Amino acid sequence: MKTYREYQPRQSFLLPPRMMTALLLYDYCVGVPSSRKIGTRTHEDIAFRVLAGNTHPDHTCIRCSSCVSAWGF
Repeated sequence: MKTYREYQPRQSFLLPPRMMTALLLYDYCVGVPSSRKIGTRTHEDIAFRVLAGNTHPDHTCIRCSSCVSAWGF
């Protein structure tokens, strides 16, 4: 059985759900479904950076958010 720490994303702080939902919706609209590419784009693309609130979420955090958002829709 896995412990809570093994399931916890590498990023230590929680990101606002509204910000992550807006980021994920924009990503899918422009055709960037990969969590690693989304994380890279938050460093390179100004639109991604604005939506992310000038933060750079880890790809595991993005992946976990996309799984939670998929169940929420």
